[in-house]
Amino acid sequence: MEAKNYFLKAEADPAVSRNEIARLKSLSDSLCAQCDDYKGVYASQLMKTNKYQAEYYYKELPGVLNSLQNIEIDRIDYLKHVMEQCVAAEKQVAPIIAKCHEDMDKI
Repeated sequence: MEAKNYFLKAEADPAVSRNEIARLKSLSDSLCAQCDDYKGVYASQLMKTNKYQAEYYYKELPGVLNSLQNIEIDRIDYLKHVMEQCVAAEKQVAPIIAKCHEDMDKI
């Protein structure tokens, strides 16, 4: 846009030669075309990025989170099973310990 401003100022100034005005117009046109190309590339890259971002947030991340949740559920179930076994073992030992306490009281 700066090149276009230089061209417009030079075109309005009668002291600037026609060759200089033509050169500035050519430069302005080429820079504007280059800018338009860059805008197109940016738009294309932005669309790709948005597509990958949506795929990540709506497909990949939920899958990973579900997997982690399932692992956590399995871990909790295993811990519950282990605790149940510990309680069952303590219940089996409790009468033996009580009998020992009774025998100790008799002495």
